[in-house]
Amino acid sequence: MITTAEQQLMLELINRARANPAGEFDQLILDANSGTTVAANITSAVTYFGVDLDAFADQLAGLPSVAPLAWNSALAQSADTHTDLMIAQDEQSHNLAGEASLLNRMLNAGYEDLRQVAENIYAYAEDPLYAHAGFYIDWGYDAVDISGGTLVSNWQSTGDGIQDNPGHRNSILSATYTEVGLSWTQDSDPSTEVGPFLTTQHFGTTWSYAPKLLGVVIDDADGDAFYDVGEGLGGVTVQAVGSAGTFTTTSWAAGGYQMALPDGVYTVTFSGGALLGEVTQSVTISGENAKLDARAQDAVILTGQTLTGGDTDDVLSGGLGNDTADAGRGNDLLDMGEGADNVWADGGDDTVYGGAGNDTIRGGRESDLLYGDAGDDSIVGQRNADTLHGGEGADTLKGGGGSDLMSGEAGDDFLKGGTYRDTVLGGDGNDTLVGNRHDDSLSGGAGADDLNGGGNNDTLIGGADDDTLKGGAGADVFVFDLDHGADVIRDFDLTEDRLALTYSLMGGQSVTDILGAASISATGVQIDFGAGDTILFEGLSGTIGLDGAIDLI
Repeated sequence: MITTAEQQLMLELINRARANPAGEFDQLILDANSGTTVAANITSAVTYFGVDLDAFADQLAGLPSVAPLAWNSALAQSADTHTDLMIAQDEQSHNLAGEASLLNRMLNAGYEDLRQVAENIYAYAEDPLYAHAGFYIDWGYDAVDISGGTLVSNWQSTGDGIQDNPGHRNSILSATYTEVGLSWTQDSDPSTEVGPFLTTQHFGTTWSYAPKLLGVVIDDADGDAFYDVGEGLGGVTVQAVGSAGTFTTTSWAAGGYQMALPDGVYTVTFSGGALLGEVTQSVTISGENAKLDARAQDAVILTGQTLTGGDTDDVLSGGLGNDTADAGRGNDLLDMGEGADNVWADGGDDTVYGGAGNDTIRGGRESDLLYGDAGDDSIVGQRNADTLHGGEGADTLKGGGGSDLMSGEAGDDFLKGGTYRDTVLGGDGNDTLVGNRHDDSLSGGAGADDLNGGGNNDTLIGGADDDTLKGGAGADVFVFDLDHGADVIRDFDLTEDRLALTYSLMGGQSVTDILGAASISATGVQIDFGAGDTILFEGLSGTIGLDGAIDLI
């Protein structure tokens, strides 16, 4: 079994990448133009090695999804042994002094009947996500960085900063392997060069491998539908019922579970442990591993209902319990009532009202109208142009594949655009609005909001109260009206961004007037319109060129 949450996290990261190799780019990279990633230490490594993120994206394009990897304790033992030896010899190497071959090391650890194996190592990791990014991007010296066995002086600006070939990534994504065992070990000895963390990943498959159902059970505290350290739930009973029989296991302390299943269709139920009810899903095993995860937030208390629509236009009504609904096909109306409901709009142009309670609502294949209503709701659009309303509470809204309209409304909400041009409205409360890689429109509304446009050409409107705005890459437009408050623009680019000021805000002043009265400090340039309305341009050292970037509207 997996013994630590860090091992479970690394397994989840591997299997996330295998499920969607190209999609892992967006899981790791926030803004390819600026080289910004999901973590500062990963950004530093990408910058240091001069990684060409366009080349990275091109390498991932078109890669097929592959079945998830199951955990193998013998492979984990051989990985632990190798990591311990790297610490003892203070060296990152696949072949250490006095060490057996990779094949024999795995055999010695008890991994028998093996057919093919591989090894990834990283002796200078900082955290699990950093290690995963290092393996998956495969940053490092490429072929053109070395000449005559010597590192060339301009190695950071040559090549693509990705190893030739990307063997670590290839091992992670290889359809040949069915199992993995990995170590995660801290080395805090100040006298060693390796550390602060070391990891070894041992991949393998056997001649007689039996497919497994695997996954993780979590209490999804941050609402991102992905495993984080501390979220795993142990002691949960996992039961699979199908034509081949009934099979049962229990989740490990770190949250993971797995069990071998014959081919077939199964109804899988998660219950007990820290779950307040049951999570029921279906899965098909067909000659390879399959993954099925469960969230505590999706557990249905037995007094709740399971509602299923048909192929026509249905009206589904929930009650006071935590209900689960699948709208089915057709243009359906779902009114879920009170409780923490779990709703999938499925096919058709559906309208969903979550009602009171912390609801999870997913759009379907068509254009849906989704209302969270009262409570801290999680609402996700899907393929087409959806409309999402958070309602009261601290809601999380995420766009999907179409041009979505998202409105957080009351409460401190988090809203993130999807994969097309979205309109994102914060509403009341201190909201966080994030665009994506398209031309998005972000409007904070009332409250102290944080707006980040992301890539491409975005329009950002802070609204009332003191807001922080960041356009990101692209030619962005920052719009300000009367009573906007004391706002900050983090990244105004004089060469491509525009500042749109209303005549009401100007109050009869000219652009020359407001720029002439601007104050300049080490922080940046601040212009003051009076009555508490100011704009601070962080990073600017003067007003030269700013007049040419202003439009009056």
